[in-house]
Order: sequence, then C-alpha cells, then structure tokens
Amino acid sequence: MPSPADVVWIAAACAEVHQSYSDHVMLSAFLAARTSEVAGLLVRDVDWENGVVVIERQCFPGTGGLSAKAPKGRRARLVPIIDPVAPVLRRLTTQRRRNAPLLRGPRGGVITTAALRNATGWDELVASLGLPGLRRHDLRHAGATRGLL
Repeated sequence: MPSPADVVWIAAACAEVHQSYSDHVMLSAFLAARTSEVAGLLVRDVDWENGVVVIERQCFPGTGGLSAKAPKGRRARLVPIIDPVAPVLRRLTTQRRRNAPLLRGPRGGVITTAALRNATGWDELVASLGLPGLRRHDLRHAGATRGLL
C-alpha cells in the first residue's frame, strides 16, 4: 500500500506529463475514489463549509458520449477533505462554475484508468519509484484503508 508520501511522489511524477494526471492521482488516493467517481465530480461537490467532498455520481465515456450514474454502492458518501488534497481541491474549485466538472484531462475529456496508464507509462513509472505492480485502483484502496485508521 502506498504511503501518503508515495502518493505525492507518484503525483509529482505524473505532473511531468500533465497536471491533470497528478490531480487525478491525488483525488483518487486522498478521497478514496474510483476513477469513474473522480470523473463524475463537479465543483459543487466540494463543500468547503463542511470540509467534505460529496461523491454521488460516477461518469464513464461511452458510444453516445458521457454517461453518469450513481456510484457503485448506489449511495452518496461524504469524504473529509484532508490536508494533502486540500490545495488541489482549492485550485480546482477557485473561481469556477459550480456545475463545471472538477477535473478533466489535457484534451478536455474524462481521465480513464487506461488513459492514465498510457499517458504516464504507469507501470514503468511506479516501478522506477520502487512500487512495482502498483495499480491505479490501489490508490483508492490505500485511501479507504487510511480512512479507517
């Protein structure tokens, strides 16, 4: 399981390709969110007043465009905004429309697991950082585990 420092290190390496990939890593790991849930986040889902992010939809690219539906558990969940991800969320929400997507890739589309893998050379990247075999979804698991501690 990657440590918080490992996640920041991975995100920094991804930023060398594009900032959106770094942001995706940070959101996935520190919100314990699936790739599709990160894609489904809107600016309004970041509730600064209560210090939480509301995860209530997931978004997938499909043949007819983007599809949005309830998350896997069919229920919204509130995830606390913790220090490592707060600056990313602040940058992604400042002076943006409430209904705007929180994060999009370099060409304006959702970031899928495959897009992140291919664009960053994920397997080689994590191996070079001493974390061979780390999958993108492992970031969510690491975040969920830390949330239980």
